[in-house]
Amino acid sequence: MGNSKGKIQESVEKPCRVNGKRDSKGRWKCTELRICLGCHREMSKDCFSTSGKTASGSIHYRSRCKKCYAEQQSILRDENRDKYREYWRKFHSNHREERNQQLRDYRKKIRQRGLDALGGKCVYCGRTNPKVLTFGHIKNDGNEHRRRMKHPDAVYRDWDKKGWPKDEVELQCYNYNLGGSCD
Repeated sequence: MGNSKGKIQESVEKPCRVNGKRDSKGRWKCTELRICLGCHREMSKDCFSTSGKTASGSIHYRSRCKKCYAEQQSILRDENRDKYREYWRKFHSNHREERNQQLRDYRKKIRQRGLDALGGKCVYCGRTNPKVLTFGHIKNDGNEHRRRMKHPDAVYRDWDKKGWPKDEVELQCYNYNLGGSCD
C-alpha cells in the first residue's frame, strides 16, 4: 500500500513541478493534473466535474473523476431509492406551477418557431391568425407519428430538430385539418 501511494505521488510531483506553482506555504500545487480518489489514476482537470467555487473565487473540483462520481451516485441512489422517490415527489408537488409555466413557455416557443418556418399562413386558404393555424401531416400519418414519438409534444420537438421539413408538415387552418375544407 505504502509503495503504491508513493508511486502515485512521484508521478504527480513531476508534472506538477512543470505545470504547477507553489502555494502560500511553499508546497507545489498541481494546476493541470489531479488524482481520483476512486480509481487512483492521474488525470487532467477536465476529467473532474466542478462543485462550485471557493470563497476566494477559484473553481472547486470534485475529488473523484466524472466516471467514479457517477458510479458512486448510482450506488447511493440504489441504496436510498425510497428517499430519492420521496424527495422528488415532494419537489414536483412544491414546484408544479413553476414547471407547468416552463412547459407552456417552451411549447409556445416551439410553436412560434414552426409558424415562422412554415410561412405563418394556411396553405389552402391563406388565413394568418395563429389561433386557428395547426400543423398537419402531409402524408396523413399523424397517428403513426404520434405513436412513434410516444408523446404529443415529441412530435413538435421532432419537427423542430429536423428544421420543420416541408415534405412532412404544413400549416393548415383548423377547419381544413378537421374536415378537409376551409369553409
